[in-house]
Amino acid sequence: MAYHYGDFGQVYPIARGSAPLLVTLGAAAFADEMLGFLPLLGVLFLGVGVMSLALDTGTGITRNPRAIILALGTGAFIASYTLVGGLGARQAGSVLGFAVLLTLGNGLLTFAIAMTWKAKEIKRVISSNLAPAVVGGGMQVGAYWIVIWAMAYAPLGMVSALRETSVLFAALISTIILKEGFGVWRFVSSGLIACGIALSRYKP
Repeated sequence: MAYHYGDFGQVYPIARGSAPLLVTLGAAAFADEMLGFLPLLGVLFLGVGVMSLALDTGTGITRNPRAIILALGTGAFIASYTLVGGLGARQAGSVLGFAVLLTLGNGLLTFAIAMTWKAKEIKRVISSNLAPAVVGGGMQVGAYWIVIWAMAYAPLGMVSALRETSVLFAALISTIILKEGFGVWRFVSSGLIACGIALSRYKP
């Protein structure tokens, strides 16, 4: 829904960049997981750096307030399932088993909701885009299984922040493939993200 009201290059960074900040707060509240000052600063740099990519679009974020609200709502959902996934993986006894059950539950629930809400559209997409859907779905499952494994052994906020460096690839897609513009904020964002990665890996 957010993509309907705003550019991909605007919506995606806000949704993904806000999540690590919320995960860090949630991890402190629910897992008693406190990052040191420099790693915490790294998470902040990463989150702000990712979100600042939204300033690089030609439309301007202030022109699409509904897109911003929906993107932030998405970020809250991302943070919530990240916390649940990370805490669940730590308590399950088997990271792989937990990831499999999570994938099955997510897939079945999503399928039931989608077929109830958008059955005709889904059938049309399947008939014309089955191969890309299967490939994309496979990559999504693989990526999240890796995240679940990482969160079982590393601080949730740090893993969430490092995960969002994928937004740099999204910025390239936005610029090269979707032709949504390019500007100086992309360089600023990249610098903040690079600093965030370095700080988040700091070990006293």
